[in-house]
Amino acid sequence: VPEGPHWIFVLITVNKIAEIKAKLPNEHKRIAILHSTAQNVTVQLEGSIAGSTAEILEFENIAKGLTPLESNPTSAPYSLETLVSANPDVIFVTSMGKLETIKKSMMENVENNPAWQTLPAVKEKKVYFLPQELFLLSPGIHYPEAVEAMAKLVYPDKFNWWWIDMTMQKQEVLQTTKFGIAINKWRILMMIVFAILACSGIICSIISGAVAIPISELKNIFIDGVSSP
Repeated sequence: VPEGPHWIFVLITVNKIAEIKAKLPNEHKRIAILHSTAQNVTVQLEGSIAGSTAEILEFENIAKGLTPLESNPTSAPYSLETLVSANPDVIFVTSMGKLETIKKSMMENVENNPAWQTLPAVKEKKVYFLPQELFLLSPGIHYPEAVEAMAKLVYPDKFNWWWIDMTMQKQEVLQTTKFGIAINKWRILMMIVFAILACSGIICSIISGAVAIPISELKNIFIDGVSSP
């Protein structure tokens, strides 16, 4: 049996990804992954970060089998005609450069090009920009976060906490994380931990004080809120 801290991490990672996949419905999703920069647009293959993440989630990448670029084996040439012909259910976009600038430029092209408007993914607003923090470079230990981020965009309702609004109405993913936990969840968890510790400290202080104080003085502690010196 493998031993060591790295195996523990591997098991935790595999378990996290399995939990994410268990939330997804058993249905077939065909996806396209575009990579946009200030200069050009390419299609991401299975070997790319987003492509391998989609493969983990068992999404079908419409670019599978395309001839990769000589300069980049994880990408293939982009063709709007091919994209329209493949008709993916969802379109993901990875980017390099200033995200807001790239997003604005690409969405203007989508809105003004009739060919784009024929795609159901565009009509149903299922064009999602993936966070650069997780999909530009290898996410490493944050791979489960990349898997969850992609899954949430396609199935946001499967990841909602009843006490946290995680609908991502603007189709944005939480980009800031701490120890593998989305920062909003992290803050809430820390508040809960601190609250538990604070209550435990108060109870321990009361018990410790009660042992040292005569019973006749307990009235001052619990009723009047004042303990005698």
